[in-house]
Amino acid sequence: MRFFLGTNGPGGFFSYFDHLIDYASAKDVTIIKGGPGCGKSTYMNIIDDALGGGGEYIYCSSDPKSLDAVIYPDAGVAVVDGTAPHVYEPVYPGVTDTYANLGIYTNRAELGGKRGEAERLKSGAAACYAMAARWVAAARLIDDTAFDKIVDGHILTRAAKRAKALCGAEIPVRKRAAVPPVKRFLSSITPDGHIALFDTVSEHFERVIALDDNYGIAGHCLKIIVKHASGSGYKVYACYSPLRPDSGIEHALIPELGLAFVTNSRTLPYAGEATRHIRLDALIPREKLRGSRAYLRFLIQTRGAFIAEAVEQLKTAHGYHAKLEEIYNPYIDFGTIRAMAKAKAEELKVWF
Repeated sequence: MRFFLGTNGPGGFFSYFDHLIDYASAKDVTIIKGGPGCGKSTYMNIIDDALGGGGEYIYCSSDPKSLDAVIYPDAGVAVVDGTAPHVYEPVYPGVTDTYANLGIYTNRAELGGKRGEAERLKSGAAACYAMAARWVAAARLIDDTAFDKIVDGHILTRAAKRAKALCGAEIPVRKRAAVPPVKRFLSSITPDGHIALFDTVSEHFERVIALDDNYGIAGHCLKIIVKHASGSGYKVYACYSPLRPDSGIEHALIPELGLAFVTNSRTLPYAGEATRHIRLDALIPREKLRGSRAYLRFLIQTRGAFIAEAVEQLKTAHGYHAKLEEIYNPYIDFGTIRAMAKAKAEELKVWF
């Protein structure tokens, strides 16, 4: 399954890396440290290939083609990029957690002459990330404006009834200890656009219930669904919205039941085949939508422009980072790093 653990949100980078793995069952967590372009993603790919794949793959919101972590929950094993902006430090140093310091395989003597250029590129990228956050915050404001215009307490009460009915029909109640939800992002605003890793749903879940929603009602339903499922002892992946990363649940996945609830909207339509559609938009009185049609069209267009500006800033930031990696690459001992990764993979096989 593929997820993000961080996102470019309205307040800057937002991280759920503290939800990387359940330490109650963790056996080995390898934390990679190192500079740009030093082989962190390569190190993870080599280990994953050696272990035969099948893990949870965490991708970088600033470069969706690059890995931030690989997690094997059943084995209690994880390998994670622990460098900024998602700094990760040991929970139980030397017991479950170890470092893989790739930085020591950098030729500092020769790299030192590139300091001025490296500082310029890092500064440029930081400015772009800050500007991207402002555009995302503006888009969130548009969402809040549309929600306040269209949705009222009566609609939310009806939506809550729908959510409770779904829980009763789809999620059997069990007398088991509650399991805290596992927090992830299934979507993120990236240099490649506002994207969702919906293949995680279509490839791994037999039943998919799509919540058709364009005005933010689904998040209120999903809070009820996640609370019910986790309270009955099911492991639930609560996937948050990049525009509301601290509170807005966008999708909920329950592997034990093969069941996924996904928000299906005009901005991020679910392209897979849904078992069932719940038309939350139908809870809104038609006359209310008709009376606000021109205003809502304006909000939709404005929101799209704001997200597009955020994406452009992230593209520019990614360009700066790519150039920074080009500076570092010639001074990295990749041969030794590959050998380290292969040795670590052999060490980890004991847990599989």
